[in-house]
Amino acid sequence: MEDLRPGALLGIAGFVVMGAGLAMMTSSFQLVSGFSFGRVLVAAWPYGSGLLGVGMLALGGMTTQGRDYAALGAIGACGAGVLFGIAWIIYAATAGLFTLVSVFAVGMCALGCILVPIGLPRALKISRARRDILKDVEG
Repeated sequence: MEDLRPGALLGIAGFVVMGAGLAMMTSSFQLVSGFSFGRVLVAAWPYGSGLLGVGMLALGGMTTQGRDYAALGAIGACGAGVLFGIAWIIYAATAGLFTLVSVFAVGMCALGCILVPIGLPRALKISRARRDILKDVEG
C-alpha cells in the first residue's frame, strides 16, 4: 500500500499560507481600526485584504490535508496577495499608512507561492487516490 499522507512539505506550505492569511487579516484590522478613509477605493482596500486573508486561512488549512483544489486556490490567492500587497505598500508608503505587518504578509504570500507549487504533485496524487477510493466504495 502506498503512503498517501500529505507529508511535511504540504503541511509547511499550508501553514505558510495560513500565516499569510492571518497577517493580511491583521493588517486589515490595523487599517480599519486606526484610520478613516475618504476615497471609496482606498476605503475598500482593507476590507478586501481581510476577506482575502480569511480565504487564505481556509485554503491553507485544506492544503495541509492534501486537497488539490485548495492547493491550486492557495497558489492563486498567494499570487493575488503578493500583487495587491505590493501595490498597497507603495500607496501606503506615499500616504503615510505604512505598517510592518503588510510587508510581512507580502513576504509570507511570496513564500506560499514558492512552497505550494512544490507540494502540488503530492496533493494531486492524494486527491486522485481519494477519488479512486470513493469510486470503489460507491460501486
